[in-house]
Amino acid sequence: MARAALTEAVAHEIGSSGAEFAALVVHAPEDGLAIQRAIDPDSVPADAIVTATELVLRGAHAG
Repeated sequence: MARAALTEAVAHEIGSSGAEFAALVVHAPEDGLAIQRAIDPDSVPADAIVTATELVLRGAHAG
């Protein structure tokens, strides 16, 4: 469900071509960052996933 919502958001930003894969690429580190933040909240900034998502979308726009 979360990935479907993310796919829709990514498609809005970059178009539908490649949106599903880009959403997967964003969703995986989101899970990892959430786990890392739960383990050691001081080492992972609260906005880390936002920063990671912006990097992925910039790369998708460029490629």
